[in-house]
Amino acid sequence: RSVEVAVEGDVRRGSGLLALVATAAPGHRAVEVRARLDEELARIRRDGIAAPQLERARQELRARLLASLSTPVGAAVRLGETALGDGDPRRLRGESDRIDAVTAEEVARAAATILAPANRATVDLDAAPGR
Repeated sequence: RSVEVAVEGDVRRGSGLLALVATAAPGHRAVEVRARLDEELARIRRDGIAAPQLERARQELRARLLASLSTPVGAAVRLGETALGDGDPRRLRGESDRIDAVTAEEVARAAATILAPANRATVDLDAAPGR
């Protein structure tokens, strides 16, 4: 059982990083949480995600995009990242449309590759006994 699960992604053309961080509930070990995460990742690889999950993900990505552009410094950083990562800062203009265009089938295909056990590094940390 976990108390909290967080997902962070730095996904760009070519390569990126997807980090899943889970905190075990008191009395539970990291290996238990990892086993449950492995089950869920296998389900996503096999079945993809449901339409409501896809829409929540789109909303989250659009909100992060807007937040990153809400200040001059944030917009400059985002433009620079787009120029470096995509080769053309003008691609930022269509980012929201590209988010909206992602289909559940595309997510399933990407998940089958990205979430494969061979493509991950795992670190399990447990609290010292008595803590």
